[in-house]
Parts: sequence; structure tokens; C-alpha cells
Amino acid sequence: MAIFLAWTRRVKCSAQVLGTRMNEIYLYRSPRPIRSLHSAVGWTTEAIAEHALPALKPSFMPIDRSGDAFYLDLL
Repeated sequence: MAIFLAWTRRVKCSAQVLGTRMNEIYLYRSPRPIRSLHSAVGWTTEAIAEHALPALKPSFMPIDRSGDAFYLDLL
């Protein structure tokens, strides 16, 4: 993978997070901001619980299981 990424003829894959494990290549989702909340007075734990989390929850990334992305040989 490192040689491929240094190859001058590579296809465009800037800003992608790739990983490898033996004969497998993985594409990860990069942690990128997708929503923003502002509070003029700052955030208390209560305000986060009452306002911020409910506002952000619809944009939460689903929690996938490793088995959904990684092929595991079962012996």
C-alpha cells in the first residue's frame, strides 16, 4: 500500500484513510466535522445533555460491528 501511494501513476485518493491487514485493504471514514453547535454562554453538562446531544443525535454515525467490515475466517 505504501508503495502504491508513493507511485506517480496512482489514482486520486487524497484525504482517504486506508488500512491493510495481510491480503485485505480497508477504507475508513475519516473523523470530519459534520455538524456544529454554538452556545454564546458556553456549555454546561446539563446544557449538553438537554440541547447539544439531542440536536446532534440524528447525525450520529451508526455503530457497525467489526464483523460487518472485516472478513473473519472461521475455523
